[in-house]
Parts: sequence; structure tokens; C-alpha cells
Amino acid sequence: MKLFIRRLQSEWASWLAVAFIALLPFGRLSELPLSIFAISLAFLARSPANRAKIRAASAFVLPLFLCFWIPMVLSSFDSMYAAKSWSSSLAALRVLAAALAMSLLLNAPSARDRVLRWTAYLLLFWAADAF
Repeated sequence: MKLFIRRLQSEWASWLAVAFIALLPFGRLSELPLSIFAISLAFLARSPANRAKIRAASAFVLPLFLCFWIPMVLSSFDSMYAAKSWSSSLAALRVLAAALAMSLLLNAPSARDRVLRWTAYLLLFWAADAF
């Protein structure tokens, strides 16, 4: 049991990333892993070493996020239902927090390999199921 708990402590972020991909077809249920990553950024940012890593990761993550977010904000100006557009644009900031937390938590090569391997298995299963 101790081995399982120790493994879970070291691998939870990669399994949560796989769960995000696995829950995408089920509507808004995929928001749960995304929100956990976004909340974990606040706990990660308490350490000065982690803050330095977050700043380094933001040099890559922030421009990618802005490519997604700036069109959202610009389209909110001419929206039919402006309040909903602006609230969606503000709520999308959680994606930035989640991406920064994922870049920090999935930094180990074993974690990235685990996410890629299990995501590939999942996509292979979906492709076989669709065929």
C-alpha cells in the first residue's frame, strides 16, 4: 500500500493530464482535471525555485496562450451577447494557469513519456472504436 501511495504522489500529474484527454468527449467533465491543475499553480508558486521555473516556462507558454486568448477578447467587442463573451474570455485565463502548472509538473521525461504513451493508447482505442 505504501508503494502505491508513493507512486501516486510522484505520478499524479501525468495521470491527471491523461484524464483530461480521456474526459474530453464527456462534455464539461474535462474541466475537473483542468481546474485541479490551475489551482495547483497557486501551491506551486509558493516556492521561490518553482517561481523561477514558472517564469522560465512562461516565456514559451504565454505566447501560445495569447494566440488562443487574444482572438477571444477581440471578438468580445462585437459580440451579440457581450456579457457572456467577456465572462468566457476571463474564464479562459484558467487555461493559462493550468498550462503553467502542467509545464512545471510534467517536466520530468518519465512523466511526459507516460502522458504521451497513454494518450496514444487512448487515441488508438478511439480510432478502433470509430472504425
